[in-house]
Amino acid sequence: MTTHRKVPRVPQLVQVTPDHTVEEKINALIGWAHGVDKALRERHRFDERISQDARDAPLDDHAHTDWQTGETYTVTNGTTDRTYDADATNVAELADVLATVIADLQGVSILS
Repeated sequence: MTTHRKVPRVPQLVQVTPDHTVEEKINALIGWAHGVDKALRERHRFDERISQDARDAPLDDHAHTDWQTGETYTVTNGTTDRTYDADATNVAELADVLATVIADLQGVSILS
């Protein structure tokens, strides 16, 4: 079971003023650097736990087949096109984009 995990945050740099001594400013900076280091190590552990959760998740035998129709999509005269201007396009360009999407989904065995 996956549990909600809080993403570690990098600590805020402590405000220093001209009234602080050089030693206090250096100590504040060192403290912040230690906090950043700790947050980065926690983030690494967080990412590892999330990756482990994904590896441990039960696989659904029907994850990619429940919605498939078994029909094969065939595109003719399609041109690879992954870009279109949503404000100024035509049917042919959208057809090429759709052909590209179909080819990409077939390439990862989501469509046949």
